[in-house]
Amino acid sequence: MSYDYCPTGCVLHNTMAPGRKVWHLFCFLVSKS
Repeated sequence: MSYDYCPTGCVLHNTMAPGRKVWHLFCFLVSKS
């Protein structure tokens, strides 16, 4: 997936979070809703 769909805060979180794939999916779904 691309970070393009995620808010900036989510992208920044992804750079630090071990569960970034899960968090990114969450951001992706939120951005789509």
